[in-house]
Amino acid sequence: GIPDSIGTMANDLSMNFLHLYASPEIELNTSSLKMYLRLPISYLPYYYHDRLTESKEHADKLYASPSLTLNYFITPQLSVSAIGSIHQTAVNEQLFYSGLLMSNYRNLYLGYVDYHTGHSSSTSLDLAYRNPLKSFFSRFGFGYNWYYSPLSSSRQFIGDYILNSYLNRDNWFHDWYVNGRISKGFEWLNTIFILNSDYHKTTASIYQNNVKTNYVSTEWNINPRITMSLARWCNIGYELNYNKNKLLMKDTSKETKLKNLSQKASATFSPSKTCYFKLMCEHYYNEITTDVNKSLVLADADFTYCLKSGWELNLVVTNIFDQKHYSYRAYSGTMSLYESYKIRSRNVIASVYFRF
Repeated sequence: GIPDSIGTMANDLSMNFLHLYASPEIELNTSSLKMYLRLPISYLPYYYHDRLTESKEHADKLYASPSLTLNYFITPQLSVSAIGSIHQTAVNEQLFYSGLLMSNYRNLYLGYVDYHTGHSSSTSLDLAYRNPLKSFFSRFGFGYNWYYSPLSSSRQFIGDYILNSYLNRDNWFHDWYVNGRISKGFEWLNTIFILNSDYHKTTASIYQNNVKTNYVSTEWNINPRITMSLARWCNIGYELNYNKNKLLMKDTSKETKLKNLSQKASATFSPSKTCYFKLMCEHYYNEITTDVNKSLVLADADFTYCLKSGWELNLVVTNIFDQKHYSYRAYSGTMSLYESYKIRSRNVIASVYFRF
């Protein structure tokens, strides 16, 4: 059982509140400028009653979260937009309990009764350029977010259990990101090329066994796509997703890097109005740990033949290579992690349709 030194599993409480709010807005529209100013205001009286300890608490909270949005059209093709906001965090009534909650055989959660709230702010800037005559579209963005809370999440390892709780200590994190998208069409082979990419960096901290640990997390994604018409009867497409993550524990200089890759390719053949064939292939590469990685290849096919009398014959084959499991095992010190997922086995579906 759970030691009494950790806490009791009993809870008997109620948390009631009334939400009154107003959301005034100011909007300005001209030929080149659009502005939106929003000022939502909320008033919430809270009433908390713990029947086990016979404690009663009441608090009144007033929140204001203004935001400003600007859209400016420099030219008919070039525009810029900016967004800024300040947000007051509401009381998290889900934390208002004094006993323990158990989510699984190991993780315990201890609530925290506190009416102090934090706040956050965010800014973003986007630049967009469009040229439909040249089939060119692009967008680039930058953003920064900052968050503060008077409470810090904490984890304590007590025997066979992990106690998840909160500490009355200031907690903050900030992150920034850049992203972009480029799309270009070419007359050559009716080609369309699209490129998406983004970079995200977060600086924050976490408490473990009452020890504060600062960390920096970064993530980079790139996603190119291309479609081409090799002939009137043949279209091909290809898409790649590459993701790279890095986690740096600043106090210990411990660094973890992982990357994932997925690819999708398709080819469609239609030599006549009555015949259609499509082949699709997917490849997944996942880096579980720095020493463990896993690859998986899936393929599907779809064939359709139409008869002049209105009959249509269709044959679909999924999971051509008959992949049945996706599993891996990773070791970390004295711990072993094993995951296994079943994949639907090969399916062959033949169908006959009549259209009238």
